[in-house]
Amino acid sequence: MEDGRLQVDQRNRFTSWSTFRTQAVPEAAYTGNFEFDQYTFCGVFMSLAIVKQVGVADAGFFIWWDDCEYAVRTAKLSKPVNVSAAKLIHKTYLPSLDLKTSFIPDWRLYYGLRNRFITIKRWRANPVVSLAWLSYFYARLLFKLCGPFYRGYRKMVIKAYTQALRDAAIEKEGLNLNFMPGQKF
Repeated sequence: MEDGRLQVDQRNRFTSWSTFRTQAVPEAAYTGNFEFDQYTFCGVFMSLAIVKQVGVADAGFFIWWDDCEYAVRTAKLSKPVNVSAAKLIHKTYLPSLDLKTSFIPDWRLYYGLRNRFITIKRWRANPVVSLAWLSYFYARLLFKLCGPFYRGYRKMVIKAYTQALRDAAIEKEGLNLNFMPGQKF
């Protein structure tokens, strides 16, 4: 990142192929090259042969999780390798490393949720595990809504989570007029 931190959430390993839950590759691994499962499109190079087999990213995803879904599809053909000597400065105004400690209202929340749910629906290893996880995911959200984390943005969060689930169920892709690029909450 521009502030000098290593953004380890760009290279992850799946801990569940039914929910596509990931764990970041530890910072210590970046001293050498390593294999991983899930990536973002920041700094990824890929064989044209794989692209020809898998196709391109799902344009209907628009933003967030388009790259993760693509990683799920390419995982059956190849294991990505991180070349740690290569450097990329990820210029972003929304530091993903900080999202676990404070909520930053962002229009992309809806797209990340919807696209992850669609990915789970399409590519999950075990539908029972996926359904159990989804139930837990929303139950945990209810508890979190009662606390201070989403203070001032509860309506926006409820709207994003409910519309994301509804749209994922019918695989409605593309833009959502309630969550437009640059929209402030």
